[in-house]
Order: sequence, then C-alpha cells, then structure tokens
Amino acid sequence: MRVYKQKGSKNWTFEFEFAGEQYRESAKTTSKTLAYEAGRARRRQLEEAFNGIKKRQMPKTFSAALDEHLAVKGRTVAPSTFEIMKRCASHLRPAFGKKLLIEITAADIMDYKDKRVSAPISQRYVNMDLELMRAVLRRNGLWERIRPDVAMYRVDDEFGYELPECDEPRLREECARSISRGLYTAITLALSTGMRKSEIKHLRWNQVFLDGDTYLIVGVSKTATGRRRRVPLNTRAVAALSEWARQFPSRLPHHYVFPAEKYSKGPDGRLAAVYRHDPTRPMGSWRVAWEGCCRRAGIQMRFHDLRHTAATRMLRAGIPLTTVAAIVAWSPSTMYKMAKRYAHILLPEMREAVAVLGAKAPVNRPETGYSPPNVVAVPGLLRPRYDREELYEKVWKVPLRTLAKEYGVSDIALAKTCRKLNVPVPGRGYWAKREALLLVPPRPPLPPLNEHGGVAALERGITHGASPADGKKKPVKSEKPASRKERAPRRRKAA
Repeated sequence: MRVYKQKGSKNWTFEFEFAGEQYRESAKTTSKTLAYEAGRARRRQLEEAFNGIKKRQMPKTFSAALDEHLAVKGRTVAPSTFEIMKRCASHLRPAFGKKLLIEITAADIMDYKDKRVSAPISQRYVNMDLELMRAVLRRNGLWERIRPDVAMYRVDDEFGYELPECDEPRLREECARSISRGLYTAITLALSTGMRKSEIKHLRWNQVFLDGDTYLIVGVSKTATGRRRRVPLNTRAVAALSEWARQFPSRLPHHYVFPAEKYSKGPDGRLAAVYRHDPTRPMGSWRVAWEGCCRRAGIQMRFHDLRHTAATRMLRAGIPLTTVAAIVAWSPSTMYKMAKRYAHILLPEMREAVAVLGAKAPVNRPETGYSPPNVVAVPGLLRPRYDREELYEKVWKVPLRTLAKEYGVSDIALAKTCRKLNVPVPGRGYWAKREALLLVPPRPPLPPLNEHGGVAALERGITHGASPADGKKKPVKSEKPASRKERAPRRRKAA
C-alpha cells in the first residue's frame, strides 16, 4: 500500500492493488497515520465482500423496520395505497413498535388479531394490518419461520352490486341535476365502457376520438393490462362526451376531460358558478356528489358498481368472455375469477340454465307407457348468441378456424355449434381447392330447423358437407379373426 499527497492537495491519498485492480481514493484527512488506517480498512472491506463475509447486524425494532419499509414503498405505490399503509402502521406501532423483530412470534400476531377483531372492526381491515406486518417481516427474512402458524381471516371478496334497469333512469336524472356538472358524463362513460373511476378521472382529450371510428385510449390504469388499451364508444357515450366537450371550446389536447374545479350552489340548490377551474389537473373526487345522488335516488351503491353493471350486462347478453375481458382490462390469469366476481347472475337465469339439463329424455327408461313431450334439441342458449342464417353465410365465406376467433371460441366448438343448429359446413379440402382455383362442390341450401334440430341428422349418420351416401354405416363382418397359426406364412416343403 502506498500513501502520498497529490500536488496542490493537503489531504493524503491511499493506493493499493486488489484482485488485479488498482484502487486510488482520498482519505480526506491531513494525518498520514489516519490515511494509512483508512486504506487498510478499505482493503479489508473489499476482502470481506470478495469472500462473502457479512458483518452481523444489530437486531432492529419493529418501529425502525416499519419506517424503512414505508420509506421504500412511498416511492413505488400509489398515493391512496400509501395512505392505507400509513393507517395500518398507526395500528401496529402501539402493539409491536418497541419489540425487536426477532422477538415477534406467531402467538403475538394471533393475539393482536383477536384483540383487533373484538373491536367493531371488519375482518378485512384486520387482514390489511396483518399484510403490512407480513411485508415488514418478509423484508427482513423473518416471516418464513412463523408463517405456518399465522392465518388470515377468510374474507369473501365476491361482493358487488348490479344497477337494476328500473333504477337507472332515476339515478341518471339525479346525476344530471347534481351540482357537480361532470358527474352525469362520468357515470354514462362508466356504464358504457366499464372503465374504472381512476381511468375516467385521468382521461385527456387527446385520448378521446369522437369522429369516424369512435373510441378512446386509456392512459392511467390500475393494472398493466389496462394501460394503452382501446375501448370503443357506443352512441350514448359519444353523445354524452360531445355535449360535455361543448362546454370547453378552448380546450387543448393535453387538458383533462374532467378538470379540477370548484362549484358554488345557488338558493335553489343548483349550480350557480364554477371557480378555480384548472384543466391541467384532474378532478379530485365525486364522492360527495355521488353519495348525494344515490341517497336522493333511493339507491345504495358504489361508483365502482357501475363497472360491475357494465360487465354483467355484456356477459348476460352472450358476449364472449374474451371480448368482455379485453374491454374492461381483465388479465388472462384472472379472467375467469373476475368474471365470477363481476357477473351477478340472478336466480331466474340459473333456473333457465338448469332447465336445459332436464330437457333430455332419460336413457333406458322402463316401459311405463309414458311418452315425454317434444323437446327441441337445440340448446336455448345458442339462439340469442348465434344467428343461424348469419352463421350459414359466414361459414361459406371464411374457414372455421378464422371465423371462430370472431366468436371467441375454438374451431372445434364452432363446428359443434353448426351441427347443433343444423348448419351445413364445407367439407374437407374445400378451402384448399378454392385457393388453388379448382372446382368445388356447390353450397347446399340451408335446411329447415326441425323439431330436433341437427341431432336427427346425426342419428341418421349424415354429416354436414357430405352426401347421404357417405354417411351410411358399413356392415360389420361377423367372421372370427384368423388365428396366429393361420396368419403365419406357409413354408414350402423341401424337395
């Protein structure tokens, strides 16, 4: 090791070589002895890191570990989530703040859980406290030793509310008369697109396209699946956004669709004036105005329930699940879980679904003289989803594999649907012959949908796209198979 002073400097610099690298650093001191010790300490630090030797750290208190965790999460999570974390931290500090992390046991956590739930607090809020506790212990590598003995409350998250169609006009009327002038447009957009409240609040005018192919592009979203997605707009949403845009003739593309502004109420309770209008900031909250409208309309629901309503109505109308998931931004891994949570299927609909199972006659029933009524073999759920004439025209224009993507099903499922609806489809090699400009058989006419649909044709052995002669069953030979001795080739006798 070499210690020296650089030209024009009063401080000493140490220099040494380690692992083939040259290290030169200033000791920031005028004492040569201290500079030499600093160089030795720096070299020892590199040797310990090279050999994987870590210094034993002093145990932390839970309060100090909690502060470190909040300092990191404050820069990575949303402000609303960080507020929830700080509220949970205020509950955990009195119970665990002065304890060392290594002193916290599973029994301590379960005692805290029992004390919290004994107060008038829901189990969901207790789980939020325990989740923060788990995050702090996991960051310090102490969670796995107590994880088997700590159990969260099982909270039912399948909650939500679908706005009945009979209550929707009353809610719209109250929102139109609200002092918050953008509330009516916001709920119309939520019911027409299924967007989240945060997605609507942070929407800008350069993301809305009201001419030609009307749609909007979501900018800020809760999930990565929802960002930059394109959502089509129906006529009701286009009319509401067009009327809202007329109130901002001097708007710029980067302005927010729902800007931050304050309102003053007149003697009659209506909007009197708008002040503190700032189009460069998004609207703060509709909570007070929304709760007032729901109270006057006699409805108890959250703003997020409008998203539940939109998803439920699309699924009930027979829209494929993949299409609904693309519109409301469900990730592929949670698509079916979200559909179960958002689709509020009613009891009459479940009765109709179960009735389909009882439509088939029992097999091998005893001869009691009972004859079941004539039942249409085509499932009732296929009729509102598939138009038979339209499906007949499409299957002869594009291959089933391409057409299946439009309906959101596989080509095998679409072929089964055609058989159930008695829709003839092209035979094997039809599209290859058309592509090669060869002669193809003519398209058969669409047969009538009789009482038993396409099942009667299947029972006769007739397949779609083939002639009746091709569907006849071949007679089965009743001859006994040849024995092994008979199947063996005969050997010629030697002369």
